[in-house]
Amino acid sequence: MKVETITYQKSQKNRKGFILITLGFLLIGSVFSSCKKDETVPNKVPVVYITGCGIAEEGSAKLVAKLWENGETQILSEESSRAFARSVFVSGNDVYVGGYVLYDENNGFIATIWKNGNVLYKLSDGTVSEYVHSVYVSGNDVYACGFAYLGSGVSIAKLWKNGVEQYLDLSSESNSNSSAYSVFVSNSDVYVVGSARTGQYGFFNAKLWKNGVEQYLDLSSESNSNSSANSVFVSNSDVYVVGSKTWKNGSVLYNNSGGSIFVSGNDVYVAGAGFKNGNWVAKLCKNGIEQILTDGTNEASANSVYVLNNDVYVVGYEDGIGIRLWKNGAIQDFSNAMLWGPPSLCPVCVFVK
Repeated sequence: MKVETITYQKSQKNRKGFILITLGFLLIGSVFSSCKKDETVPNKVPVVYITGCGIAEEGSAKLVAKLWENGETQILSEESSRAFARSVFVSGNDVYVGGYVLYDENNGFIATIWKNGNVLYKLSDGTVSEYVHSVYVSGNDVYACGFAYLGSGVSIAKLWKNGVEQYLDLSSESNSNSSAYSVFVSNSDVYVVGSARTGQYGFFNAKLWKNGVEQYLDLSSESNSNSSANSVFVSNSDVYVVGSKTWKNGSVLYNNSGGSIFVSGNDVYVAGAGFKNGNWVAKLCKNGIEQILTDGTNEASANSVYVLNNDVYVVGYEDGIGIRLWKNGAIQDFSNAMLWGPPSLCPVCVFVK
């Protein structure tokens, strides 16, 4: 396997920077992070932003939210006991990160958005645990989606705009479950995807909300199976979603599953995981064709994909190694970004600008 080392131009900014929820099928979407897209400038030296979590320092048991900018580590949550960074979005010179923080072991996780290393919004008060899984910036508006865990196995999907919450699935307040994993804004339309429990058998179903109006993507799962929607991307008015399958405008485009989707021109990229040699492996699908990124020696997953100037960046995790960053299929040098814990504990997201 080819290993390539890249010398990055370091940023001059110095931004200071286990969730154990038994929510059944909701954890499938939680393995992956959702990262979204912004306008980019051709011929510019790329800056690669990656979010995840790890220990504060060697030998510490403290798990903190982290942002890596071209490999340089920034800790976002030094004051907390446990924290997770799930999503990153760059708009202009500003870097937004979404995640959740446990400040007090006696309370729940607090949904949090950071801007340039500082807390921009605490979206909840810790009365119940709430989680940000995706962040997107459009103009002056900051969107985030995730869910609140209300206890007794009940959760509800949420969307926040500039810190103001909106419940996406009110029915789940009483007797069901829903969760939101990815948000994308296009032409003032707000798209959110996730999953919700439907039907008398209690299976989860992939779901898309457009401006708050719901659409089920796989109604067959109401009777006898589960499905999920983990990431959404809008290109030329076409809405692409990946989860249990890959959908375009509500119809199945490919049977590839995954946690992250990116559309560049006529090409559809999906990052996810497959099975090889008895282990999970990281994989990238381009227009439905799979490329395996790891050899199956260690458990691995590809959690996020981003395309810039025809270069394809994929970030994921490999057991015993930590963060894996691939550019056009070649492993990049990221040795200083070791994550501690399994992929489901420390998901990662990539944004390139």
